[in-house]
Amino acid sequence: MAVPMKYKKMKDFRKYYSGNKTAPVLTIFVGGNHEAMNYLKDLYYGGWVAENIYFLGYSGVINIDGLRIAGVSGIHNGSDCKKGYFEDYPYDRSEIRSAFHTRQYEIMKLSLVKEPIDIFLSHDWPTVVGDLSDFRMLTRIKPFFKKDLQNHCLGSPFLSNLCDILQPRFWFAAHLHIHWEVDIEHKDRFGDHDGSRVTHFMSLDKPIINRGFMDILSIQSREKAKNEEIDNYKRLYSSMKKFCPSNFEVVSDVDAQSDSSMPEEAEGEGEFYKICLLLSYYLLKILPSFSTNMLINFSQLLD
Repeated sequence: MAVPMKYKKMKDFRKYYSGNKTAPVLTIFVGGNHEAMNYLKDLYYGGWVAENIYFLGYSGVINIDGLRIAGVSGIHNGSDCKKGYFEDYPYDRSEIRSAFHTRQYEIMKLSLVKEPIDIFLSHDWPTVVGDLSDFRMLTRIKPFFKKDLQNHCLGSPFLSNLCDILQPRFWFAAHLHIHWEVDIEHKDRFGDHDGSRVTHFMSLDKPIINRGFMDILSIQSREKAKNEEIDNYKRLYSSMKKFCPSNFEVVSDVDAQSDSSMPEEAEGEGEFYKICLLLSYYLLKILPSFSTNMLINFSQLLD
C-alpha cells in the first residue's frame, strides 16, 4: 500500500474479511490511491470482498432494485493512463503507485454503456468540477488547488468526458479531502428532459471527526421516480375532477381515450394532458385577461 508506515496497521476490516462481523447494510465501493491493489486485482471485474461489502472492480456497472450504479477505481496519472497493467507481485516502489492509476481503457469501456446511469462512483474528481466551482471559495479552503484550477487540471479529464457521455443523476467522489457539491449541466441525450440534464456532484471529506465525510440521500431508480410522478398526476386529476362542472365534456372524452386507445407507455402523458385541460379551464375562468397567453403556454406545454 502507498501509505506512510504509521497507517500500516491491522484495523477492524479483518473482522469483516474473516466473517466475524457483517456490514449492517449493503456497502459498495471503488478503489482509491491507498489500496492493497495486489488483493483487489483478484477482483478485477468486481466481487464480494466480505459479506455485504461489494467491490465494483476496476470499472463496472451493477443494478440494485432498478438503481443502476457505475464506477471506476483509481486516480488519474498522465504517464500511466494509456499503458496496460504491467504491475506484478512483488510490487516495487514505483508499481505500488502505478497500480492504482486509472487506465484510459476502463473509461472507454464505461463510455459504451447505453442505458442511463443513476449513480456514478469514483475516487478522483472529473476536471469539469473544478472548472464549475467557485474559485475564490474553493481556494480559500484549499489554497494548494489554485495552480491546478488555473490550469484546468484538477482531477481527471477522462472522467469529465465520461460524465458528459453517461450523464448520471448523481456523481460521488472523494480523494481531495473536502466536502464539495456542484451541479454539472449537459445537453440531454436520453430524452428525459427538455434540452438539458443535470448531474449532481458530491465529494466527501476525509473521515475525521467534525469533517464532512458522510452524507445520507434518498435516491429512487428512474422507473420508480417516473411511476411516482404518474401517480401524483393521477391523484391531482382525481382531486380536481370532483370540482369540474358536469358539462365539461372534454374531460370525459380524454378519459375515454385514455382508457381505451391510449398506449400504456403514454398513460402518464395522458393524465398530465387532462390536468392541463382542467387547469386551463379554471385559470381562464378566473383570469380572463390572461386567456391568450395561457392558451399559448398550455399549447406549447402539450406539444
